[in-house]
Amino acid sequence: NKTLTLKGNNTNVPVIDSMGGTGIYVTVSGATVKLLNVTNSSFGIEVAANKVNVTKNMVKKNKNYGIYLDGSKKSNVTGNTANKNDGDGIYISFSSKCNVSANVVNNNAKNGIVLDNSCINNTIMGNAVSNSTYGIYLYNLCSNNTLAGNTANNNVLHGIYLNVLSSNNALAGNTANNNAYHG
Repeated sequence: NKTLTLKGNNTNVPVIDSMGGTGIYVTVSGATVKLLNVTNSSFGIEVAANKVNVTKNMVKKNKNYGIYLDGSKKSNVTGNTANKNDGDGIYISFSSKCNVSANVVNNNAKNGIVLDNSCINNTIMGNAVSNSTYGIYLYNLCSNNTLAGNTANNNVLHGIYLNVLSSNNALAGNTANNNAYHG
């Protein structure tokens, strides 16, 4: 059993510019994607595997999502910056037991952080989300997720929004200021 690590260095962060394709597509469980700058892609970093660590990357100016977890379990998205994407900064779909923490997500054309399509038992903690349509948005049938210690300020609509189809989610210690509508 071997692991896969894609890692830049601290001094000259490699830039991945896929000119419209997917920047990085991870299908290997246990992989790590760290210290990379991904731009000008359809999807910046797309994860379709389990136990993947996406850490300290810059994902910006991508056409759809900056970071996209698709059917992932027990993955970590931590310490990334996702900004100026034409879609959502971080989009999570059909995923469970994932940790999304300490990310800076701002100035995205659509939403900051989205959980969609039956996301269950995820933790969204300590993120700073601003200047997007929705800051943090739990959409279609998302349940038993924890949102704690996040800041969602200056968003076009809501700072934190839970769709009526989402249930049994726990919110604690979040801050939502200066959003056009409710927190």
